[in-house]
Amino acid sequence: MISEGPDESVWAKVRGLDPALPPYPLVRHLLDTAAMALHLWDVYLSDNQRLSIAKGMGLADDPDKARGVVGLCAGLHDIGKLSGFQFCSRHGAEHLQAPGPPLQGSVRTR
Repeated sequence: MISEGPDESVWAKVRGLDPALPPYPLVRHLLDTAAMALHLWDVYLSDNQRLSIAKGMGLADDPDKARGVVGLCAGLHDIGKLSGFQFCSRHGAEHLQAPGPPLQGSVRTR
């Protein structure tokens, strides 16, 4: 059976969120962060700031590639949470789904 999407039971955030709701999924957190980094690159940074960052990466001649690397790094910043970290919060661990397709009759509300 082919999965319909990423496993959203793997979580990134629980603290400060409504405890009646499932934790915030890691995949969404990583995508949100990458999107925000790219938005900041495009809207907030000046041309000189973008060039300075690109130079620091050795990509002064390819600012589009530098932008992509910034987005990638931001998007992967919490990938380490895909580990035993998932069991650091009882609330988060309770929402983890076992590998494989959801059990028949189970409902996921995300």
